[in-house]
Amino acid sequence: MTGFRGKARALTAAAAVLALLLVAGTVFSPEARRSRESRGSLLGLDPAEIHVLEMSGPGGSLVFRRLGAAWTLEDGGLPLPVRTERIEAYLDTLRSVGSLAETSRSESSWEALGLDDGSARRVRLFLRDGEAAADFRVGKYSPDGSRVYLRKGDSPRGLAAPAAVGSRLPSGREAWLDLRVFGEPVPTEDLQSLRIYGTLRFADGADFRADYRLERSLSRGWESPQISDLDAAAAARLVRSWMSAEAEDFSVEGPPAGTAGGLRVELELGGGSLRSLRISGDPDPEGGYLAALAGSGRNLRMDSWTLRGLLKNPEELANRP
Repeated sequence: MTGFRGKARALTAAAAVLALLLVAGTVFSPEARRSRESRGSLLGLDPAEIHVLEMSGPGGSLVFRRLGAAWTLEDGGLPLPVRTERIEAYLDTLRSVGSLAETSRSESSWEALGLDDGSARRVRLFLRDGEAAADFRVGKYSPDGSRVYLRKGDSPRGLAAPAAVGSRLPSGREAWLDLRVFGEPVPTEDLQSLRIYGTLRFADGADFRADYRLERSLSRGWESPQISDLDAAAAARLVRSWMSAEAEDFSVEGPPAGTAGGLRVELELGGGSLRSLRISGDPDPEGGYLAALAGSGRNLRMDSWTLRGLLKNPEELANRP
């Protein structure tokens, strides 16, 4: 009987050892190791804690800073307004990344994956106190376009992340800037009137001269004291066009003050507030026009193609037979 019990204890101990070996083999197997390595994140913090977003690459560098609820781009010492929703969307994209699949382990793969310093774009995120929250380089897309290659910090490992990490990272400066000529949009129903008056000369010698006002009617449509047969639908399209119009770029200077000519475009909002855009009457040597939004400190440069689409004569807004 004693011998049987000894054998039973020995078998039990052996089974326990085998079980431990099986668990260890599973935990430390290459498949398990790769599974653990695929779990990872790019931003483990609330995006609201990020105060600086820095991007650099072959085309130069961009530095964005949080300013209250908005973001600005540092440009020659001047803070330029940017599309805050685009910055926030990109931070949310980084926060949503929950897995990073390993694709390579050595520097020899960097060039093929677009992760070498000569072609990769580097992204760094910083907290308010300057502490780094993330640091990675973005390279090429996978053959099927569903993933983008990246590497963290100084690690030689190549990783694959969702394609949005790269596709929501425009390299061009203009793609981030808030170039809307009237600034932040307002609901169309809050707009009470649009007035256009003054003179503008195009490079080909054509002139635009106008002085008319489009007003919100009691029926919530549009009417004009100067255009008796106004096409309300055409007026509504023009108002929407001006509300969403974008400049070509920011400018250090606005239209020269005190000069004759020029064009004014004014939007009257609910409560009597007014947004007034002043545009130079003559083109610069490159064919563009300087503009300034009163009270905002925003000086802009508008191209002639955009202005030709926005400037409508009264005849173009009238009902046609």
